Amino acid sequence: MILGLLLKPELKALTQEATFLIVPMLDPDGAVHGIHKNITKSFRNNKYSSPESIAWTGWFRDWVNKGNRLDVVINLHNVESRESPHIACALAEPKSGRGAQCILLNKAIIESLKEDQYRVERHPWMRGYAIDRMGGWLHRYFGNVQLVYELNSQDRKRHLSLYQLRAMGFSMAKAIVKHLNSPEAEPLLASVDARRAKRQLLWDRYEKVRARTIDCKNPFGAEASLETLPSVERLYKKKGHIPGWLRPIYESADVRQDNIPETWLPEWWEDNI
Repeated sequence: MILGLLLKPELKALTQEATFLIVPMLDPDGAVHGIHKNITKSFRNNKYSSPESIAWTGWFRDWVNKGNRLDVVINLHNVESRESPHIACALAEPKSGRGAQCILLNKAIIESLKEDQYRVERHPWMRGYAIDRMGGWLHRYFGNVQLVYELNSQDRKRHLSLYQLRAMGFSMAKAIVKHLNSPEAEPLLASVDARRAKRQLLWDRYEKVRARTIDCKNPFGAEASLETLPSVERLYKKKGHIPGWLRPIYESADVRQDNIPETWLPEWWEDNI
């Protein structure tokens, strides 16, 4: 499927409109040795992190910090022959928030594949977030859209040839780019920009103290620590005492003392940290 995306001559036209970041296999060593938790749990926190998960999250964090966009993350899995048609959306974002916009994106992908004669499941199986996997981690800190799909080349009604399987990748990419360039996607992209702006607000505010409080070499620790700093600062201010490591913030004329950023994490994250 990934080869189909890479080898299609038409890809050149798509790359003029979008940048594709492709991870063929997230954790080759874990796959070889059957360490399933390296894929399903290693992006949750430091306890389960693997060398691969640290490397990938660090790479994507650097990508975003350089000003590059990260709008949509698609997770692709495979299933047994009787579990689904050729493609089904296993997980889409919750109905609250921007859930409706995510459904529009899924609809564009599914309709494109149906037009290309693939058997599809129209509606997502579940709504929520894959909080332990890379797509969920990236969504949490960078605000990208996350959709999870199950692929089935051995569908019991019609098996796919290698050519047809490869062509699926291009069909999905074409649909995503077309949708993101349409007026329908404007609210979705605006929400991504808003999440990124709020994260940058935190980094800017705590720039002078993060070297003392954040291990920036470890992306899990860095991002998790960053999101707790507003609560810590607010607590100290409530007690009327600002510790020495926080004082550099108030020495800057650009920082308003009463403008402590609000947390933007959804309530459901608090139960899963």
